Amino acid sequence: MQEYADWIGRNIDEMIEAYGEPSWSREYKSAAKQGGARWYDRRRSAGVGGRHVGTCWMEATFDQAGTVILIKSSNNRYCGPSRTNEE
Repeated sequence: MQEYADWIGRNIDEMIEAYGEPSWSREYKSAAKQGGARWYDRRRSAGVGGRHVGTCWMEATFDQAGTVILIKSSNNRYCGPSRTNEE
């Protein structure tokens, strides 16, 4: 996936065009309950003790105009490090 911070300030429609329809989403309701979209990806990794499945995800929060204001991702050793723009 593209560097997550690159999506901040861009429109959620651009992310949907790049990644496809989200696995989960909600419409913008108010400043207290902003819009959100989440993409899931299941990865398999062969380990010493057998195969392990990790669920990786990326979530974008957007405002009323559809502008992405926050990006978060999973913290799973099979997905790579967790990333967020609020740290």
